Amino acid sequence: MLNRLTNALRGKVRLEVEGAFPERLLNLCAQRGILFWNVEWLEATRLRFTVTRQGAGAAIELGERAMCTV
Repeated sequence: MLNRLTNALRGKVRLEVEGAFPERLLNLCAQRGILFWNVEWLEATRLRFTVTRQGAGAAIELGERAMCTV
């Protein structure tokens, strides 16, 4: 309950990622300390997850590095 309230106050962004290895983006986010949750696999090459508003820009940049479309 407290996590939901904290995330709502911080702001959250839902990202959809498509590429050969979209899990690589999750690994890069974890290494950089970017918080993410609600990971949903849509297809073998596509997933959707939620990040904080502050981490969204960095996650999009890391997506390019991971050769994924965000």
